[in-house]
Amino acid sequence: IAQRIAKQTDIPISNIVLNCTHTHSGPGNFFSNDNYNAFTSATPGFDSRLYQFITNQIVSGIVEAYRNAKPAKIATGSIELTEATRNRAIYSYIRNKGNENLDPKKDTTLIYKAINPNMYMLRVDVKADLGEYKPLFAYSFFSSHGTAVGDHIDVLNADSFAYAQRDLSLLIKENYQTEWTPIHGFTNGTEGDIAPNLPFYKKNRKETPMIPVDWIEVKKLGDKATNSLWTLFKSLDTQLKSTAKIKVAAREVNISENNTIDDISICKKASMGTGIVGGAYENRTPFIRNIFPSQSFMTKAWFHGKNSCNGNRQILMGSLQKIVVPKKGFPENVLFQMIQINDLLMVPTPWEITTTTGKRIEESIRNAYKKNNQKAPIYIAISSLSNDYMAYAATPEEYTNQEYEGGHTIYGKNTAPYISAQMYHLTDNLLQSNSNISEFPNQWTYELKTKNKFPLEVLNHTVKREITQSPNYVDSKKNPFHDRFIISEDYWQIDWKDLNPGNFKLYKPVIVIEESVDRENWMDYFVNNKPINDEGYDIEIRIEKKDKKHSIYKAKWYNPTLKKGNQYRFKILPRNESQEVLYSDAFEVN
Repeated sequence: IAQRIAKQTDIPISNIVLNCTHTHSGPGNFFSNDNYNAFTSATPGFDSRLYQFITNQIVSGIVEAYRNAKPAKIATGSIELTEATRNRAIYSYIRNKGNENLDPKKDTTLIYKAINPNMYMLRVDVKADLGEYKPLFAYSFFSSHGTAVGDHIDVLNADSFAYAQRDLSLLIKENYQTEWTPIHGFTNGTEGDIAPNLPFYKKNRKETPMIPVDWIEVKKLGDKATNSLWTLFKSLDTQLKSTAKIKVAAREVNISENNTIDDISICKKASMGTGIVGGAYENRTPFIRNIFPSQSFMTKAWFHGKNSCNGNRQILMGSLQKIVVPKKGFPENVLFQMIQINDLLMVPTPWEITTTTGKRIEESIRNAYKKNNQKAPIYIAISSLSNDYMAYAATPEEYTNQEYEGGHTIYGKNTAPYISAQMYHLTDNLLQSNSNISEFPNQWTYELKTKNKFPLEVLNHTVKREITQSPNYVDSKKNPFHDRFIISEDYWQIDWKDLNPGNFKLYKPVIVIEESVDRENWMDYFVNNKPINDEGYDIEIRIEKKDKKHSIYKAKWYNPTLKKGNQYRFKILPRNESQEVLYSDAFEVN
């Protein structure tokens, strides 16, 4: 990305951050190492075509933004949200220094208090055509795992984050009357031990290998986030400033070769503990969790010795692991990075940072400001899963519990103190420097096992589009898995024939629902000022069949809100210049 935009912009590599939300229902295969390309994906291997697609999309977005830059005002702020998450590793959390007297059995509300409730936001308004400033962009941080949906559904899904990402954008457009659809970037915070607070867990149920997918409750979680973010966004109306103090520090470190800092050492070789095979609390692995129960001799080892970097972790498969996953199969290069914009300091990290680890990293950063007699930013937003993936960063105390989070802290018991020390020195160096810090190797070399599954475009391929199944209504309660494995919503569905996936361009709009009040004139359908189309979260598209010539696609409109007496239809947008719009038959409320 940095190399390609350098030809068209003056943006340095240190100023590029790859942040994300979190989902267990999305594609993998774009990591810098064989291990996570294999074990976080349905199909193992690095997919170079997917990598190129993602890179192309990011590069085009950056270049477009750069070319269309306008005078801007910015504001930063925070708000707390305490009802949407819970701590999923509470018995590890209470091992931390200062938490020794906490008892989850006596205080059943502790799991709801042992979280990171802070939501941070960067708001950007730009000068519109008439000279006034209007919102263009909001960038938000919130700490929660993307496990409200889970990994056993068979469609790509952005989890509860999708609702807040989409709805805040539309709220801004509607209330501020922008000529454009504002962008809401929603990224994850310190979520290593934080999970979505679904009602399933409020009944003190025992662990189960199959947790129902409750789409209705997932949306409620997203709505809670939306409401808090909307309150925060509006509160920034009076905080907008046309000046920006920006500082950037970025330092790439091979932590395997440079595994010691301030007498804090991590393992030279990464490894996974046995604790990971049983899964995290809300995603236990069926049957295997019974073979490898947490807090047992299967997950804890007592023979490494006090000075071992692995502490009491039982290494998965023992010495065989380095044969199955050789050293180079794990990630080694870490980008330690921070970006200060006025009162907000963004600290992206590639780890899944636990709540207490995040607090300790923040404390180390503030100590560096104090040492340099400088005022620290009001807001320090530490994000997880940024720039790459380095598994977990549990504190040394949490690590001793060897639950999933500790077992997946791949560089050993001192990982969290090591990160804190690196961030302290990076902050210290930045504050003492008269310029930004950008320390990268001259080149990168990766040897990856590849397996391309991303659809390849076929040139000059045409297909006569046609509806293959007229609209029909499906009552979700008649699904044999309803209430047991999935709590879904009713939907209308159609099937149609179209181009194969490589030419389909799913990243561009496909489905729009239209409404007619007189059975002659049609217009795009809105519910509560929200357009009903596949750029939102109520329409699902999937491939039903495909061969060398064409594919059959299915579209489902979930949670359909129809007005009696009006008619509705699916509008299927063309995939290239040679196609026309395709319309389904009309349907209405019976």
